[in-house]
Amino acid sequence: MATDGHTLVRVDLKKSKVTATYELGGSVAQAAAFSSDGGKLALTRGHEIQIWDTRARVSLITLRAKRETQWSLAFIPDGNRVVSGGRGKVTLWDLADGKSIARFDLGPTSYVQTVAVSSDGSLLAAVPASAGQRVIVFRIPE
Repeated sequence: MATDGHTLVRVDLKKSKVTATYELGGSVAQAAAFSSDGGKLALTRGHEIQIWDTRARVSLITLRAKRETQWSLAFIPDGNRVVSGGRGKVTLWDLADGKSIARFDLGPTSYVQTVAVSSDGSLLAAVPASAGQRVIVFRIPE
């Protein structure tokens, strides 16, 4: 699967052919991430994070960050939580209820350029807008 934030496509790599296309609609996405099993897609659009079921091609839930554009995004390996990077903070979201579980402060920075989660889901790495100068690592609460 692949997305540009407007369209989700399923590609058969053996045949080098697009086998399904689905229009996601909405405005331009700042970030996109797939869950490790490919069953979910998360898109950031301004202050919102939309979670899609890629198999049923339906929107599951929309997470809303208060007046804060979300610039980066990653799934926790369990597929039930995501992290998003906004203005100097990373938020951990629970997809079951759409609520913020925790926030991690990166200090003075304009935005969080990228986030990544360890394969066991215990660590979060975040790179602030001053790319290449520092990586900040946090322990993710269970």
